[in-house]
Amino acid sequence: MKSSTQWRTSTATLANSLFAGVLILMGCAIYILTQGNSTRAAMPLSISQTPTSQPTPPVALKATTGSQLIRTQPSSITPQAARRGANQQTSTPDDTPDATIVEINDIALSKRTLQIVLDADQAMALLLNMTIAVDHTAALERLINGELVRQAAQPTGFRLAEATIQQSLQAFLMANQKDDADLERALLGASVTRADFIDYFSRLLLIDRFVRKEATQRKITDAAYLQQLQQAAHISFGPAAASSLDGRVDIPRNPNPAIATGTSTVAASDVVPFALPLLNDTLNQTLTLNSLLGHPTVLSFWTTWCPYCKKQLPLLVAAQAQYAQQGIQFVGIAVKDSPASVQTYIAENQIRYPIPLDADGRVANTYNVHGFPTTLFLDAQGHVVARQIGALSAEKLREEIQQLLKN
Repeated sequence: MKSSTQWRTSTATLANSLFAGVLILMGCAIYILTQGNSTRAAMPLSISQTPTSQPTPPVALKATTGSQLIRTQPSSITPQAARRGANQQTSTPDDTPDATIVEINDIALSKRTLQIVLDADQAMALLLNMTIAVDHTAALERLINGELVRQAAQPTGFRLAEATIQQSLQAFLMANQKDDADLERALLGASVTRADFIDYFSRLLLIDRFVRKEATQRKITDAAYLQQLQQAAHISFGPAAASSLDGRVDIPRNPNPAIATGTSTVAASDVVPFALPLLNDTLNQTLTLNSLLGHPTVLSFWTTWCPYCKKQLPLLVAAQAQYAQQGIQFVGIAVKDSPASVQTYIAENQIRYPIPLDADGRVANTYNVHGFPTTLFLDAQGHVVARQIGALSAEKLREEIQQLLKN
């Protein structure tokens, strides 16, 4: 959930994903039906480890005449909520299907939208006689990347004609020795309507074709283009994110401290050194990771424009006052904000714990933080032991701090 923003995925390794071998005949599949450790084609990916080589180019589908034209029917996977102001909060209960799970450039996506993606993934797996594990985090990553591409394509007029979508679907079925009857059985088995599946499929096509077109024009890799979209975006995780993603993500230790690849399924960097200027320190000091070693730390990444960061802030301020005497440190890293904005925010909210500024987002990117708020829990040696996506509840924050005190 950026300038709440990016997330992570190694696009250059997409061809190694679970479905890539079967779906290589259609380029869109390598972007969204991913299940391998290194592939996350729907979330702002972590491109820092991406090789410069491109994935295996997909085989072209049956040619269609005319330019990319008109897809006028609204999609179930496209945002259902209207564009909302940066500080406008939704009153929808967090446990309902319409609860916001992520906002991307002020466009809200709901839990219902994520569920459609998960169900369509299962339908595709049934169609291809495959078994996949349900991975909410990976699906959300794909959903975010897909929405970033949709938003980028919209003002350019790049659209897919209905005939192109239908021809591509038939070519895909034929390439995998399937027909419409097989598809209908798969949709029935996954409880997916044909309309929702067509929306899902058309989004895959749009992602594949638009990203390749834009990357080719810029003479960069697909991964690099996605990274540009992520870096320019505002992505904030809504109140339903924690419950949908099961909140806490345990981070296994990575024996290679030089690489930060933290996601729900990929080990995070063991220790990530950093040095950032403090904005609420009159001596203009620098905060380093080394200065935090010796005590557990609650490390929150946030932005001044993120509404869910503001929702979480009183809990952190109160917890810092409560647990400081027990040796728990609190640090709030402001990402890609102006010093003046952050200093005003600090004063207005009476934040007393250290607030360093990650002006270019480099530290956040190293920690694979691409949406806000994201909270990391570090042990006394600086190891990331857990990650919380979305706003913390008082109960969840208390549980995590108790875990830190036990370690």
